[in-house]
Amino acid sequence: MNNTFSIKRFFLLSRIHITGFLPAYIGISAITVFIVFYISLVSGYSTDNYILFFPFVYLFTGCLYASAFYGSWANKGKAFSFLTIPASIKEKFIVSIFFTYIVYSVVFSLLYFGTAYALGNAFHDSFTVKKLLFSDGNDIRIASFSYAICFIHFLIVQSLFLLGSISFTNRQFSYSAIAVFILIIMFYPGQQYVTNVLTGWNVWGTNSILMIGGHLYIYNGKYVPVTMNEAVSIASYVIWITIPVLIYYAAYIKLKEKEI
Repeated sequence: MNNTFSIKRFFLLSRIHITGFLPAYIGISAITVFIVFYISLVSGYSTDNYILFFPFVYLFTGCLYASAFYGSWANKGKAFSFLTIPASIKEKFIVSIFFTYIVYSVVFSLLYFGTAYALGNAFHDSFTVKKLLFSDGNDIRIASFSYAICFIHFLIVQSLFLLGSISFTNRQFSYSAIAVFILIIMFYPGQQYVTNVLTGWNVWGTNSILMIGGHLYIYNGKYVPVTMNEAVSIASYVIWITIPVLIYYAAYIKLKEKEI
């Protein structure tokens, strides 16, 4: 197979993907709408809660979708059909990332906030799209929230699920989820050390650390914004983007080994 990237084959693969995974799209969309409906009922249509629950629902449904997509790669029958499609591994790999990260992120965000907006304005006091997306910033939890960090977090998790689906022969979602959980547990000691070095704070337990615009938001009973050097903030983004790129490369090499 010619490894030169072809736009024509890219669109052909995209059409095959959309047709083959239409049931998965419908199912995950239904789950998303149900979760937003539940959040609306228990939170009283609070725009703050829509924002705060966004990363959790985004990661959860994203993992379900990525697992459904990449799980077929480890199934011998489906993997053979996938590998024998007249397109290069590079094109198949790019299509997979395009749909499970870029397309999914856009469609999920529109569906999640679109459903929240429709429910809120239909059954509660009306609010604007701006208020829904950014709230009023009075809650420090919202002030420490960043869509960019949500997308970076999912980029890392999605790349791990991609690598896991290629590496494991069955139960890809379970094994990948366990691997992600173990990495999170391992992350906390490092998190505590780095926080102490950068700020002098001793942070224990499962505390969130978000680097946003030169600020480090630390949750230690309450959210504490610590002013950081802007260079540290930029370095944080670079590091967290580099990690999934390296994971993608490892996944591509493993998938390349299966090329027919």
